[in-house]
Amino acid sequence: MSEVGTRPQLTPLLSNETLARVERLRLHPNRRLTNRTRGEHSVGTGGATIDFADYRDYVAGDDIRYVDWNIFARLQRPYLKLYSHEEELHVVVILDASASMASEEKFNRAQELAAAFSTMALLGTERVSLFAGTSGG
Repeated sequence: MSEVGTRPQLTPLLSNETLARVERLRLHPNRRLTNRTRGEHSVGTGGATIDFADYRDYVAGDDIRYVDWNIFARLQRPYLKLYSHEEELHVVVILDASASMASEEKFNRAQELAAAFSTMALLGTERVSLFAGTSGG
């Protein structure tokens, strides 16, 4: 009688030791080129979160919703409230699955690196997209 529902054994891409080392690493991008969704990375520009950052003088064209009306009442000059802005980083990992990666060891190493980078991003609460593909003509 054959066993029903048995699954093939899957081998992990990262060993427990490697996974422990990857957990201590973080992505620290210098430049942010993502959309303006909220995340945990602070950026230099102002934003619309609840974390107050600073005040600055009002200039023509600023959004009056951010004017601190209590300060205006005391000083008779408008000041804007600035809030810290956080962005979500979207990490895209592209895995080369072309014929040049035919060597099993080479492709396995590429899979391990893709898993390590993806794990680093996921532990930092970032979005991750992973694509594997061959070069097309």
